[in-house]
Amino acid sequence: MKFKHTRKHRRHKISLPIKLRVKKLNDFVTQYVTDISAGGLFIETPTPYELGTLVDIEFYLGDKNTHFFKVEAEVIRLHEDPTGMGLQFTAIEEE
Repeated sequence: MKFKHTRKHRRHKISLPIKLRVKKLNDFVTQYVTDISAGGLFIETPTPYELGTLVDIEFYLGDKNTHFFKVEAEVIRLHEDPTGMGLQFTAIEEE
C-alpha cells in the first residue's frame, strides 16, 4: 500500500542566507536554507542540531530584501541525504 505524503504548507526551493543561533546561547552564524514554506524551512548542514533544539532565525525576503523576519523555530526532523535539519516555525515577526 502506498501512502500519499502531504504537507500542510507548500515548499519553495531557494538558496537563502539566514542568521541562526541556538536560542539565547550562541552568537548568530550564517547558514543556507534550501527550501522554505509558511510553516518552516530546511537547512543543509553537516552538523545539524538535536531534535527539539529551539533556535532564533533572522532573514530577509522579497524584492531587494525588503522584508525582514525574526523567527523562532524548533528542529523537528533530521536528514541523512542530504544531511541537514528541518525546522518548524513557532513564532514569526516581520519588521
